[in-house]
Amino acid sequence: MKNVRRHLVTAAACILFVNMLLAFFAGYPFSPAVDRAPAWERIMAKVRPDPQLPFPPIVHQVFLSHGSLDWRAEAEPQRRAWMQTWEDANKGRSRQAQLTHIVWDAASVVHLLQTRFDASVFEAYSRIASELHHVVAGDFVRYALLWYFGGIYADTDTICHRPIEKFALGRKDVEVIVAVEHASGFNKHNQTDIVQWTMIAAPRHPFLKQVLDSLTAKILVRDSFAGFKTSDILPFSGPNFWTHSLAAYLERFNESFAGLPHPLQGTREYVPDAKFARTPEAMKRKGDEAVFFQGSKVLVLPINSFLADSDWAHPFGIHHPLSFVTHKGTGSWPEGWQNQMAKLEEDHAEKVLKQDKE
Repeated sequence: MKNVRRHLVTAAACILFVNMLLAFFAGYPFSPAVDRAPAWERIMAKVRPDPQLPFPPIVHQVFLSHGSLDWRAEAEPQRRAWMQTWEDANKGRSRQAQLTHIVWDAASVVHLLQTRFDASVFEAYSRIASELHHVVAGDFVRYALLWYFGGIYADTDTICHRPIEKFALGRKDVEVIVAVEHASGFNKHNQTDIVQWTMIAAPRHPFLKQVLDSLTAKILVRDSFAGFKTSDILPFSGPNFWTHSLAAYLERFNESFAGLPHPLQGTREYVPDAKFARTPEAMKRKGDEAVFFQGSKVLVLPINSFLADSDWAHPFGIHHPLSFVTHKGTGSWPEGWQNQMAKLEEDHAEKVLKQDKE
């Protein structure tokens, strides 16, 4: 019996020693708990704060239609090239504060929301995901990720042109960074619109909590999303919702978009399909100023910074010194979400019409 016990102890010691050797040569810390963790936890566990940044050096992107975090293997070549720019533009970062670039798939999102958030948040996401409203689900996830982890959220059809430390314009007291959308001040409603394809925040920021709680409540109060149209998405969870939420947050500090300088405020006359002159005067009219709100600690970048990829959006493109990101806008492509949603709506309308005739 003693010999059996001795052999068991020896075998256990050998197994432990071999595991430690494997862990050492594999280059990761010996931690069975970490080893059993899901992939997203292992990635996020490596994030280190950067004292030079007012936000964590993380770029979140979301690819709910794909089955793993391996975006290099699953994304189509063009989108993969765009996503790669976030890493290429930040290769010079120090080893201690390297960029963490994570592309979230559906399974990782479900695990995160189910294990790290209130039950109501997971219930809201489950509802929109089950009813196949992928665009609303994508909006919901970006707000959740930005609140929980902080960092940068960027659509998968964005291109990063400059290192992320440029985005805060050297300020260390910034807590939220947004940019004016290309249509701001040039739309027929003469209103300020804030970009939603790229957003930056400190972790657990109250503004993102306000946004997430508000959207969660809006989802749970609805009996159904039947008949939900493409045009309903923008005010429900998209850029209009994001803009109005930010305006409400600024009001808590007696601040508002009305305080933005003329090029950002949106007082220029709307001219459909206008082509703007490629002159310094035109660039100045379109705005090259950023505004920092002292009370709310919100930095609003100009329309040049997170630029929509269209000729009329800005004639100077990435050559402007405050141009950090370009948005390719694939939602309006033939295979993009706008046309897919419109096609679904047409099919549904035809189906209803056919049923009525029968």
